[in-house]
Amino acid sequence: MDLPEWPPSHFSGSRGRGGTLPTHADQVTIGDVLNVLDNCVRFNCGYGTDTVACSLFVPDADTARKVGAILREHKGKNLLSIREVEIPAD
Repeated sequence: MDLPEWPPSHFSGSRGRGGTLPTHADQVTIGDVLNVLDNCVRFNCGYGTDTVACSLFVPDADTARKVGAILREHKGKNLLSIREVEIPAD
């Protein structure tokens, strides 16, 4: 995907005692898309036995909708594995 913030590199979530957060997209698996609102896509990723959240800001609402659909389609895959997926034209 040709987006300025892609792939995401900032993740948030609860960490178990001594736990860490991922530092790179190849460490997480795409989970559920939580919502698409305006130009922001919020989704969960699996990281070991934990779930971490990601917010991805894109140029506009139409792009956010398309990115949300791509994430839903690739649920369960490594986040970095979809870096070359093209965002469809209208």
